[in-house]
Amino acid sequence: MFRFYLDPKVPKECQQYSAKTYKAKDQRYDRGHLVPANHLDYSKTAIKASNTMTNILPQAANMNRG
Repeated sequence: MFRFYLDPKVPKECQQYSAKTYKAKDQRYDRGHLVPANHLDYSKTAIKASNTMTNILPQAANMNRG
């Protein structure tokens, strides 16, 4: 399971703190990456940056799971 981080470049009042909307009973949506972590695997810092909330968006679960 990925750990997601707040983006330090975004003001706190603009951050999404909860993933509650992704945990609906039918789970039609996952947290998808705009830029996948494996595209940034040249450093641990870059991989961590891929898990900031500003790189996450709702994605259809069937398109996000192997």
